[in-house]
Amino acid sequence: MSPRRTRRAWRTLRARKKLVGSTVGMSFLMATSSALGQQQPEAIALPGLQVGAQRPKSYLPDNPNLFRIPEQYLDIPQSVTTITETLMREQAVFNLRDSLRNVTGISLQAGEGGGAQGDNLTLRGFNARTDIFLDGIRDTGQYNRDVFNLEAVEVLKGPSAVYFGRGSTGGVINQVSKTPQAARFYDFTASGSNGPMGRGTVDLNQPFGETMAVRMNMLAYYNEPVGRDFVNFLRWGVAPSFAWGIGTDTLFTASYYYYQENNLPDRGLPIVTYPGRIGKPPGVEPSDFPPRVDTSNFYGIPQQDDENVHLNRGTLTFDHRFNENIALHSILRYQYSNREAQVTPPRILVTSVTPGAPLSAIVVTRNRAGRDENESITAFQNEALFTFETWSLKHKLVTGIDFAYQTFDHTTITLTPAPNTPLVNPSNFFPDGLFTKTRGTRFDSSATSVGTYGVDDVQILPWFRFLGGVRYDYFDASITNFNADGSRASNFGQTNNLWSPRAALVVQPSPQQTYYFAWGQSYNPSTEQLNSINVGNQGTDPEKTNTYELGVKLGLFNGQLAVTSSLFRIDKTDARTVDPVTGIATLDGHVQSQGWELGIVGRPLPPWNVFFGYTFLNTNILEGAEVGTKGKDLANAPVNTLSLWTTYDFLTQWQVGTGVFYSSSRYGNNTNTSQVPGYVRWDLMGAYRLNRNMGIQLNVQNVMDTTYYDQVHPSQTIPGDGRTFILSANFTY
Repeated sequence: MSPRRTRRAWRTLRARKKLVGSTVGMSFLMATSSALGQQQPEAIALPGLQVGAQRPKSYLPDNPNLFRIPEQYLDIPQSVTTITETLMREQAVFNLRDSLRNVTGISLQAGEGGGAQGDNLTLRGFNARTDIFLDGIRDTGQYNRDVFNLEAVEVLKGPSAVYFGRGSTGGVINQVSKTPQAARFYDFTASGSNGPMGRGTVDLNQPFGETMAVRMNMLAYYNEPVGRDFVNFLRWGVAPSFAWGIGTDTLFTASYYYYQENNLPDRGLPIVTYPGRIGKPPGVEPSDFPPRVDTSNFYGIPQQDDENVHLNRGTLTFDHRFNENIALHSILRYQYSNREAQVTPPRILVTSVTPGAPLSAIVVTRNRAGRDENESITAFQNEALFTFETWSLKHKLVTGIDFAYQTFDHTTITLTPAPNTPLVNPSNFFPDGLFTKTRGTRFDSSATSVGTYGVDDVQILPWFRFLGGVRYDYFDASITNFNADGSRASNFGQTNNLWSPRAALVVQPSPQQTYYFAWGQSYNPSTEQLNSINVGNQGTDPEKTNTYELGVKLGLFNGQLAVTSSLFRIDKTDARTVDPVTGIATLDGHVQSQGWELGIVGRPLPPWNVFFGYTFLNTNILEGAEVGTKGKDLANAPVNTLSLWTTYDFLTQWQVGTGVFYSSSRYGNNTNTSQVPGYVRWDLMGAYRLNRNMGIQLNVQNVMDTTYYDQVHPSQTIPGDGRTFILSANFTY
C-alpha cells in the first residue's frame, strides 16, 4: 500500500474508533441556537434583567452584554466589534477562532511544543491569550472554545483595563453565554462535510410559568480538516441552565458547563530558512528549489500524538433592580480544566539546509513534547449601576469589586524522540514499544487578585459627555518548582499594586453621530500567565501601556447601518526586555502599535445584511535588549487585514451570501527571521427555508482551494483548511 493510502487508512480507522467510543447517542443532534428567545435590552441596558423576544436578524446588536458597559454601541467611546449568533450560523462557524476571523486586527498563533495550545491570538499586535473572558470573567485554560453555548462574541479594542484588570493591552475578547428565555423553543441542527466532519447540537428552552425557564445546550462534533493528513478533532459538551425571575426586578441564574476534547493535534509544517534569507513555509520561497512540499504532510506520530481536555464550569448569577436608578449584578464562578498532551512539533535540521539545496534534501527533526496541566479559577464579582443628576449634570456611574483566585499546575512529560524524517515525504509509523514517556519536572503556581473600579459617564451638555474612571488591582502570584523526583527546587513570587485610569471626551451632535477621543492605561505583570516567574523577572515591575484612540461612529438608514472609524496608538513605554548577558528582565524596552480601522455593519436595505472590517496596522520595536529586535515589526501582526461577509434574502425563503477574508504577510517572531505569506480566502453560502420549522444550508469555505497559512509560530506554521463543503439541516419549533 502506498504511503498516502496508508495515511488515509489510519486516519479513517482512528476516526471510526473515536466516534464509536465517544459519541454514541449524540451524533447529529445539533443546533447552533435559534434566534428565537434572544435577549433585548430594557431602558437602561442590564444584561441580567432582559425579557425574551425575537431579535431581528441583523449583525448590529443594540448594546454589549456586559453590565459594566451600559451604553449603546454607538455611544461607547471605544472600538467594539460583535460577532452575533446570526453571523456565526450563516458562516457555519463552529469555534471561537473561526468566529474571530471576522474581526480585523486579530491574528492566530500556532501552539508551541506541548504548551500554549488552544486559542492563541494577537490583538492589535499584542498577545491576547489571557485576555479572553466569558460573561466578564477571565476564561482560563488551554482549549479550543466551541460556540455551541455562545450567543455572541464581543471584541473590545483599545483601553479596557479599567473594566477587566491586568493585561488588556490590545483589548479583550468577551464571550456571551446562552441563558434561559421567556419564550419556548426547541432547535436541532445537523451538519456534515467532506473532511469528513459531523456535528450535532441541541438547544432546548422550556419556560415554567411566566418567570422561570430551563435551557439545555448539547454538542457532539468530529472533524478531519480538509487537506491535513491524520489530524482530527473530537469534542462534545453539555450546558444546562436555570433562571428564576425572568422579566422581574430580581433574576437568579444557575448554569453548569462540561466540555471534553480528544484530538490528534496539528503542529503544521516547519519553517525552512535558507542561509541569508527569511524563513518561509516549505516550497513558498525560493520557488526554484523543487519539489514543492505537500501541505497535507504530517510530521507527528499518529500512534502516540494525542491531546485530551476536560473542563467543568459552574456559575451563579444574581441581578436586582432596586429602582429606576440603581441596579446590582453579582456573579460567582468556579472553573477547572485539565489538559494532557503529547505532540510532535516539526523542526528543521539546520545542517541539512545549504545554499541551493533542494527541498528533497532537507531533514525534519521531531523532538517530542508532553504536558499535563491543570488550571482553575474561582471568581466573585459585584457591580452596581447608578443613574443620578448633580447640578443639571446627568451621571451614569458603574462601580465594581471583584475577587479571583487562580491556580496553574504544570508537569512536563518526557517522551522518546522520534527518528528524523525527510521534509518532502515524511514517515509516520514505527514499531510498537519504540516510544516511552516519563513524568518529569513540574511547577505549581497560584495568584490572588482583588480589584475595584469606578467609571462615571457624565452628560455635561446635550451634545457633550465626559467619561472618567480608575481601577485598582492587587495581584499576588507565586510559583514553586519541583524536580522530577518530587523534591522542591525553588520558589518565586511577586506582588503588584496596579492603577489603571481611563478618560474619554465624547461629542454627539445628534443621536446618530458620535465623535470621541479616549485614553487608557494598562499593566502586564511578569506573573500574568502564572508560568514565567523566575530569578530573572521576579523583581521586575509590570509593563505599562498607554492607549489612545480617536474615533467616529455614525448610524445611517434610521440606525440600521453603523459606520465606524478610528485612529489608534498603543505605546508600551515600559516594555519588558531581557539583558542577554545577565538574564535579568528590565523595563527598558519600547514597543509601539498604531493604525486605522474601518467598520460597516448592518442592513443598508431590508433584505441586505453587511459585515465589513478593515485594519491597517503598523508595529515597531523601538527599543529592546534582545539581539536583532530593534526596529523590527511585532510578531503575528499583519499590516493589512480585511473581512467581508454579506447576505441577501429573496423570494421569502431564499438566502445567498459570500465572504472574503484577507491578511497580508506576517512575521513569526520579533526578530523577523520567519514569515508566512498573505492570502485571500473566498467563501459562499446558500440557504433555503422549507417552512417555518425546517431549513437547509450549504456553505463552501475556501472556494478557490487556496493554500494559506492560518496560524504562525517562529519555527512552524499550520495551513488553513482546503475547499470544504458543509451541508446543514435545521429543525426548530
